Amino acid sequence: MRTLVLALLLVLPLTAHAQRYQQNNHYYNHGGGGGNWVAPFVGGAIIGGIVGGALVAPPPVYVPRCWWEPTGYYDVYGNPIMQRRCQ
Repeated sequence: MRTLVLALLLVLPLTAHAQRYQQNNHYYNHGGGGGNWVAPFVGGAIIGGIVGGALVAPPPVYVPRCWWEPTGYYDVYGNPIMQRRCQ
């Protein structure tokens, strides 16, 4: 869910910028075709790679930290009875 929100936060401003660019581009490029498409393409590829990597990355793995603790009791031979505790 966190990565979906991150993706939306990255993509929504870009779409607004693209719409504004198209509106402004009308005044500067009167039917010349072509246009500048390389920089937006490279920027979109970089941001798409970052967002895609965040979506595909596996979730973090929690590894518990464990240790043995004496319980305060002893067996018939006088050995302490130990209990495993994990955090």
